[in-house]
Amino acid sequence: MNPLVPLNDTVLQAALSLFSKVSLILSGLVGMIFVMRICFLSVRIANIYEYSEVIGDTVKYFGMTYLYPILVKLLVSVTGGLALSISYAPVTAAQSSIAEFAHKLFGEFVIFQIFGKIGDILMNLVTQTIYTVFISLLLSIAPILIFLSTMLGLSQGVGAYFSSLMSLCMWPVLWNLLGLLGRELWPIIGNSPVSTVVFWVVIQILQVASPLYCALLFRSLSPSQAISKVISIVG
Repeated sequence: MNPLVPLNDTVLQAALSLFSKVSLILSGLVGMIFVMRICFLSVRIANIYEYSEVIGDTVKYFGMTYLYPILVKLLVSVTGGLALSISYAPVTAAQSSIAEFAHKLFGEFVIFQIFGKIGDILMNLVTQTIYTVFISLLLSIAPILIFLSTMLGLSQGVGAYFSSLMSLCMWPVLWNLLGLLGRELWPIIGNSPVSTVVFWVVIQILQVASPLYCALLFRSLSPSQAISKVISIVG
């Protein structure tokens, strides 16, 4: 049971750099839409409220584009610091017990012996890669979501987006918390190779599935309403 390392600054800066490039491209589109809407309202001799709506949508886009990197850095910093504060050292005795069990059960199969020794490390590396790639992907597509929600009024996916982002950011926290709990309980439960393997598998499954707990929690809290209020405040 190895700890999960939070998103490092290099990866975060790379993802935010891509965010800036995408938002810069979309800013040109936002300018075109703004001019077209203003021209259309001028031809139609619209009232002041319709003009204010156009200006408000544009301000919302640029306001959220400016605030988003700041909020993301704060979120990653807080969750990353919390994850590091509850990090733990791998239980080498448990890993040795698992390797011994794999050797007795699959003595003639080298691949199972190898997995018994490095299976936990391999699982951690795969999880770390998935965690990094998905967060980077969410950060890079954020300008598109901001554009759709502010300029086109398509805000249905905002809540799901931020729930996913917050759940992924909380993944290292829950992973390390479960690992720390497993480290404390293993001397009591893992008193034999079989019980150690079962206990390790259960903890590993809970660690891998931990983002789902956050997603269900944030879904019940209805973050879309909170995001809509933030958008209205920015506007």
